[in-house]
Amino acid sequence: MEKTIKVNGMHCNACVMLIRIELEENGFEKNIDSINLLEDNKGQVKVINIKDEDETKIISLINNLDNYEVI
Repeated sequence: MEKTIKVNGMHCNACVMLIRIELEENGFEKNIDSINLLEDNKGQVKVINIKDEDETKIISLINNLDNYEVI
């Protein structure tokens, strides 16, 4: 399954890298398709080949980082 997760609080490339590192360190490096900045301090994480429980874990990992919230 492919999923796009929108994230509030992303405003620069350091935000992209922080989220990428967090997901990679938790075993999702092969599932990251892209991480992009959007307008108004938002971003999106596109993941591939995930199950529903993986999506829940990814959302939790992002929400546990300071200043980021999945919307």
